[in-house]
Amino acid sequence: MITLGSIRNGLRDILVAEARRIRMPEYTVTDVNVPYDYITRTYRETGRLIVWAGHCDKAVFDTRSNYLFRAWHDWAHIRSGIGFTVANEQDVARFQLSEISSTLFSQLVYIEVAEQAKYFDDTGEFLDDQVAFTIEKLRQYA
Repeated sequence: MITLGSIRNGLRDILVAEARRIRMPEYTVTDVNVPYDYITRTYRETGRLIVWAGHCDKAVFDTRSNYLFRAWHDWAHIRSGIGFTVANEQDVARFQLSEISSTLFSQLVYIEVAEQAKYFDDTGEFLDDQVAFTIEKLRQYA
């Protein structure tokens, strides 16, 4: 039987493998949502990323994997020089997609980055249930 736990375990395995392959830098998790210029400056000075711990309880990934995903996403912003508008999030999603090989994982990355940014832009709110949102988007892609 497929469960959310088994899906999350599979996603974690793919994410960890991809992070190793692209040689992700280390990161520190904080409860403080720091600005991206601080994250960028800290990365350039120390080689470490800073990841915000907030809003992880209803993510597609389990909490630890969500931190890794956020670190990879922020690192993609830093490496690509792409900003933080909704259109920029779509570009950064494409940048991340260029680094991975799995079609399903590619769709999940796009939903996690670009589709959620569009939702926030449209509503002014973070998604309450990222899992349900992602499942609905995957159904639309099918």
